[in-house]
Amino acid sequence: MSVFSQGKRYSTESSAPRQQEICSSLPAPARKVQFTPDSSKLDGVVVALNSQTQSLRTDGRVKERIRKLDGHSSARPVRLVVAALILRKSADDATDSTEVLVCQRRADQPMSLKWEFPGGKIEAGETAEQALTRELDEELGIAAVIGPRVAQVRHRYRNGGCIDLQFFAVRDFTGELDNRIFNEIRWSPLHELPALDFLAADFGLIRDLSEGKLL
Repeated sequence: MSVFSQGKRYSTESSAPRQQEICSSLPAPARKVQFTPDSSKLDGVVVALNSQTQSLRTDGRVKERIRKLDGHSSARPVRLVVAALILRKSADDATDSTEVLVCQRRADQPMSLKWEFPGGKIEAGETAEQALTRELDEELGIAAVIGPRVAQVRHRYRNGGCIDLQFFAVRDFTGELDNRIFNEIRWSPLHELPALDFLAADFGLIRDLSEGKLL
């Protein structure tokens, strides 16, 4: 039997010394090479890979925490709300001041016993004016003539909730005021509003109303 390598002919039937001579004369590509890895270098590669993997995991956790802090992972939609400043001239002819209707939440409602202005959430498909007309009918039983928008504020509560609140002036309405959902309703002179415990979203408006800056 013969072996051919790069044009040379070698016999496999010769003696052992001859076989060794043949093997030594074989060109480099035909020789069998045994690779013994350096375990210390491999250990270094493994350590480096583990370090990079840990770094990627840590980086991913940091980015996730940043997203949570920014509110991207649990962001709540902004609630669109309207409220009415129902106005009238004071019943006291001597003062001729302006009064506004204020409403107090019931004890069983969220943010209980806080004062606010009547109104509520804008439903899908409604304009702000349509929503306020509906809310005043549901809460007070009146058909209101919605006037101009007086103010608009956006407020974020500590629990993460956010509302966009529009206030409209209402000077005319038909029907008798009927307290249907509140603990109490009353007429308050504008300069006395800061004495009432209002919702936090109304603080800026209360200040401006009491100082005569809006009406």
